[in-house]
Amino acid sequence: MPNKFRQRRKELNLKLVDVARQAGISKEYLSQIESGTRGKKMNYTLLLRIAKALETTPDQLIEVEDKEVPKRTGGRYL
Repeated sequence: MPNKFRQRRKELNLKLVDVARQAGISKEYLSQIESGTRGKKMNYTLLLRIAKALETTPDQLIEVEDKEVPKRTGGRYL
């Protein structure tokens, strides 16, 4: 996930401080997100703000892991 943030910012020739300002966060916080030191979990509202600042959509910035839905076994179904 982090590399996509940095990659998109560089594609747009934007500075870290400019994207951070538009997203309403500090440049240090955005740097941590870009480098991956902030972890993989992110508030969706924050993701939306960063995506907007990067002129893209959240799904272009993150990779969603497909999780298989467990099959039900036994029991009654209505």
